[in-house]
Amino acid sequence: MIAIWAKVLSENPMAAKKLVEVLKRKNKERFLPAISKKAAKIYSDEKRIELILARPHALTLANRIRKNIQERFGKDKEIVEKIDPALVGGYRIKTDDLLIKASIKDFLIQIKNGTLRTI
Repeated sequence: MIAIWAKVLSENPMAAKKLVEVLKRKNKERFLPAISKKAAKIYSDEKRIELILARPHALTLANRIRKNIQERFGKDKEIVEKIDPALVGGYRIKTDDLLIKASIKDFLIQIKNGTLRTI
C-alpha cells in the first residue's frame, strides 16, 4: 500500500497535500516517513540507468555508449556502470521499467532455447 502511494506522490506533488490531510484526519501520520522515503526511492530509480558491461572499456568507447544512452533516454538520467564478467561480451541496460539485453551470453541462450529472432 505504501508503495502505491509513493508512486502517486512521485508523479503528482498536489496529491501529497491531500494525502497529508487524509492521514491527519484518520490519525495515521506515522505512515508519512515511510511513504516519503519510498517516494524518494521511486523518483531516484526513475532517474537511474544501469549499464552492465562484460569488462571495463576504454574511455572513448565508454563515452560513446553514455552518449547513445543519453540520446535515447534523456540527459537527466544518472548512468551507473557495473561490470559482470558472466556476460562474456556485450552489455545490458536496465532502467526502472526496461531491460535491454545485448550480450553474447543472452545471444547464446536464445540460440540454445530456439528463441532467437531474425530480421
